[in-house]
Amino acid sequence: MLALAHKKLDSAFDPLQERQNYENDLEFSGFMVLENKLKDDTLDEIRVFKKAQYQIVIITGDNILTAISVSYRLGLKNIKQYLLVEVNDSKL
Repeated sequence: MLALAHKKLDSAFDPLQERQNYENDLEFSGFMVLENKLKDDTLDEIRVFKKAQYQIVIITGDNILTAISVSYRLGLKNIKQYLLVEVNDSKL
């Protein structure tokens, strides 16, 4: 979900200025909801791999909650699950 906001810019707008010079005094516009739909044949393919007793793993650079949501939609909620999160934050 994204929150959207806007404001009218005057003719002196300079795209090379720092963002914080413009990202203030915004008017709330609304929310945008996004959905990552599975491809039509994905569930059938997962069933084939499960029946063949393949170990199914999800590797993604996406947000962890998105990955969990996709795994549930694929019916992977009963499979032994491991979660590996890499943190790249120089402040830690």
